[in-house]
Amino acid sequence: MCKSPLHQLLVDLPKCEHHMHLEGSLSPELLFELAAKNNVTLPQDDPAFASVEALYERYERFTSLDDVGNPRRLPPLSPVIPLYSLLGYQADAS
Repeated sequence: MCKSPLHQLLVDLPKCEHHMHLEGSLSPELLFELAAKNNVTLPQDDPAFASVEALYERYERFTSLDDVGNPRRLPPLSPVIPLYSLLGYQADAS
C-alpha cells in the first residue's frame, strides 16, 4: 500500500484515458454514419459490417485480445478500415 501523504489525493483525482485508438472508440452507429457521409464502402465480405446490429453482435462476443484472429473463438474482423477515409471533414473528428 502506498504510504505517501499524496495517496488519497491521487485516489480522489478524476481519471481519464491515457491511450485510446480513435477507431476503437467509434460506436457502430457513428462508424456507419461516417462511412455513408464520406462515401466509404465498408467491407462487404465480412458479415460483421452488414449492419449496426451485426457489428454490435460481433463486439458482444469479444472477450479479450486472444479473440482477435483466433478462428476457434471468433472470426477476425476485416482489416481495419482506414480511419482517415471515414473522417472526411474536420467536424467528423470532433
